[in-house]
Amino acid sequence: MRIVALADTFDAMTSERPYRERLSIGGTLSEIVRLTPQKYDPDAVQALLLQIRRSAAGSGRLPVIEEHISSGISPTDVDQLAATLQHKISHQRLYLAQ
Repeated sequence: MRIVALADTFDAMTSERPYRERLSIGGTLSEIVRLTPQKYDPDAVQALLLQIRRSAAGSGRLPVIEEHISSGISPTDVDQLAATLQHKISHQRLYLAQ
């Protein structure tokens, strides 16, 4: 269920809607990382970031994102988001352990 919720959010944010334009892939991923772990499963978000990075680098077997969307983010941008997510997760665990 957590993976489906994340996929639905990602699709909704990167799709054009009658009431707003689609969000950039970078903006979408930044917002998802910001809301993790409170709203999204960290493992699912890490898996999404990994697949997006593969698509952005052109090394994915099956592109996860469409070509016109993936051109807006570089592998380095995804690496930065992954590092931010990892930092949030590790600090969350520190607070829970004390």
